[in-house]
Amino acid sequence: HLGDAYWRAGRKLEARFQWSHAKDLDPEPAELATIEDKLANGMKDAEPIDRVSTEKSGGNDG
Repeated sequence: HLGDAYWRAGRKLEARFQWSHAKDLDPEPAELATIEDKLANGMKDAEPIDRVSTEKSGGNDG
């Protein structure tokens, strides 16, 4: 989920916005419970993305 990616990147406000938007899309009951938990508590077990190592790789093949 995009909200999860934002959370791991440290962009917590944007993560909560995406989760809130997902809640408006009529998710299944189990998914709704997960979304509501993320809105209330964030992602406790999420590992942050290491931006430094990502930037060093350059991301291109050439």
